[in-house]
Amino acid sequence: MEVNYWHETMMTDIFPFTEEGIKKYAWAELIGNYQLGCLDEDGSFRVLYVGRTTDGIRKRLSCHIGKFPDVTHFACDISSSEKMAYEQECIDYHHFKGEMGTAIYNEIHPARPAGTDYPCPVEDCTELD
Repeated sequence: MEVNYWHETMMTDIFPFTEEGIKKYAWAELIGNYQLGCLDEDGSFRVLYVGRTTDGIRKRLSCHIGKFPDVTHFACDISSSEKMAYEQECIDYHHFKGEMGTAIYNEIHPARPAGTDYPCPVEDCTELD
């Protein structure tokens, strides 16, 4: 499905951010990334929070129910490794918070996975130094 991510056209699916939507559309046991947001008046999906999980996307999304009052929809993607999920979260964080100014609920840069020293894949990032 083609979706406007706050004025940028991308291919993804967005789903209602409800317990039913999570159970129906989020993968239970898979490593991955997710974006939480809302639909603007023009139908664009405005990302308000980005995250990752190694415990299963469904479980992690359920933890966010009720935490962010403006969130009405979510999108999610599978990652093949913890490192890839971390790198995608960093990219999403910089894109939606820095460039787009929409990820208002991400207060700090994504943390490295425990026991790793992975660098942020975004060139010139100084937030982890």
